[in-house]
Amino acid sequence: MQIYLDMDGVLADFVSASIAAHGRDDSHDSVKTWDYWTEQWEISHGKFWSACQGRSFWAGLSPYSHHLELLEMCEAYADEVYFLTSPSSTGHAECLAGKSDWIKAWFGGMYQKNLIPTKHKHLLAASDRVLIDDSSGNIESWVKAGGIGIGFGQPWNQYDACMSNLAAKLAAVQELLESRPV
Repeated sequence: MQIYLDMDGVLADFVSASIAAHGRDDSHDSVKTWDYWTEQWEISHGKFWSACQGRSFWAGLSPYSHHLELLEMCEAYADEVYFLTSPSSTGHAECLAGKSDWIKAWFGGMYQKNLIPTKHKHLLAASDRVLIDDSSGNIESWVKAGGIGIGFGQPWNQYDACMSNLAAKLAAVQELLESRPV
């Protein structure tokens, strides 16, 4: 089994960094929608992303407290773990360089080779591949393309945020894959 971990919203706290970049006093948990900048803050896509760019912005995201536990959990079940992330709408090269720096800072340089940037995550889906993502759209596309999707709970989606439930889901997936005829 291969596991693909989304970065922003699963491992890295993009939301809090975007709140700070815009000088707002909102909290992470006050974000209730995917496009919170247009739906809650009522600012344009361009204005939002203009404050959330540059290598240092992406490299400086805080990890969620569960980041190491989640990687270790995935490594216990998977043959290989990859970081599957969508580059930002602006400053594409700087975003990817910053995300690579982030992985090196929080997980070590050996994991940088496992960074896969694409907005088309579903193209990597297969029956023995799991995507863990906070975007319901990404999960739906992944599953439709034949992969196994596990939604990662955040205030802006409907998924369960409990790490023990995630471990149970991964164990069930592993059991399912191991029981398939070769």
